[in-house]
Amino acid sequence: MAKKLAIGRRICTLWSTIRTMRVLASMLVALLGAVAGTAIGVALTYALLSGQEADAFVWLAAGVFFCFPGMLGGAVVAGLLFRRLFPEVFQSSRVETTRRGRYGIGASLVYGIGGSVLMVCLVAVAGWLATGYFAGDDTSYPSLTGKLCKKTGVLYDGTTAQGVRVCFTLTPDRSKWVEIGWRFSSASGCAGGSQPGWAGATSYDYGSTLASPGQITEPDFTATIRGARASGVLKDPDVCPGKKFNWNAREVSSSTP
Repeated sequence: MAKKLAIGRRICTLWSTIRTMRVLASMLVALLGAVAGTAIGVALTYALLSGQEADAFVWLAAGVFFCFPGMLGGAVVAGLLFRRLFPEVFQSSRVETTRRGRYGIGASLVYGIGGSVLMVCLVAVAGWLATGYFAGDDTSYPSLTGKLCKKTGVLYDGTTAQGVRVCFTLTPDRSKWVEIGWRFSSASGCAGGSQPGWAGATSYDYGSTLASPGQITEPDFTATIRGARASGVLKDPDVCPGKKFNWNAREVSSSTP
């Protein structure tokens, strides 16, 4: 009797392990589908807005519009596809008598929602960790430091929604700017440059007194500086004629000669 009970417990444990593995496999498939669907949404967003001078809010709204349905759709489709290709892995413990049950539509939808929620959580955690990492270490922040902006002073570095990298340097007393630079990425829709994926770079280093405290006003570049943050508009008739770009930047270093 004791031997039969031991065998029964082993069978129950084995069956529980199999069910757990099936659940994990279903979640993994849904997560992979969600990633693929999100990638498609990102590609659609980029194809629609690239070179359109859209601001960050428009990019965010379009990304949400395309990525969330794509994420859920990809997760559900992946579940249906894998259940069709590998029925022995995802088969239910009960006999399905309906077409919906045989094709796993209900299970695919449930796991698709779960996989989508899991992906949103992972992206949120990754974004939170990345924000903390970059906020705590200015040297790791992707910038044009040492490339276009090389001079000593108060350095600001930033970007636009279209992928234009911007930097400028002020004197330690913040009364003058000593250099301004920007570089276009291929996402800006501007003419290509010598480096793959990038258009030509532009820089000024003649320096000038600020138009007013916290204000830079040059023919192709304006800036409003508020402490460690700055924003403005730039244009480059030679590299990207007919377009203007709103940019945002932050102070990344401050030193004296």
